[in-house]
Amino acid sequence: MSEAGGRHRNIWLVLSLCLNVVLIAMVAVGFARAWQREHDAQMGGAFSGQSIVAHLPADRAAKVQAVIDAHATKLAALADAAQQARLNARLVFMSPDYQTPVYAQAQAKILAADDALETEKMKQLTEIGVLLTPDERKAIVDRARHQPRKR
Repeated sequence: MSEAGGRHRNIWLVLSLCLNVVLIAMVAVGFARAWQREHDAQMGGAFSGQSIVAHLPADRAAKVQAVIDAHATKLAALADAAQQARLNARLVFMSPDYQTPVYAQAQAKILAADDALETEKMKQLTEIGVLLTPDERKAIVDRARHQPRKR
């Protein structure tokens, strides 16, 4: 009788060990996916210059990097202007003498700054697109389809 009870206990121990191994594997996969998503987020979307450079051979990547470098100063200035417009709008919103027309103007400045930034990004992407082959452009679109959407 003690032999049957010991065998029953061994089955539960083996089952518990297997479940722990599965749990550890699931946690490891979760960490790996989180790291990959963080890495992809730092690189930017599939259409970002750095993402495109990362997926090209070195000789072709250098040409794309030259386009990125040519736009870098202007993009940085436009990003700063957009951030400053947001800060100014917050200050107007928090002001003790809040006025709706003034806040509406601040919001319009945010939209204008964002539009200027996006326009410059599109110019950069257009110049990069000229340098890419049709297969490379298709690969970028395929990567974009598989990326999680920003919320």
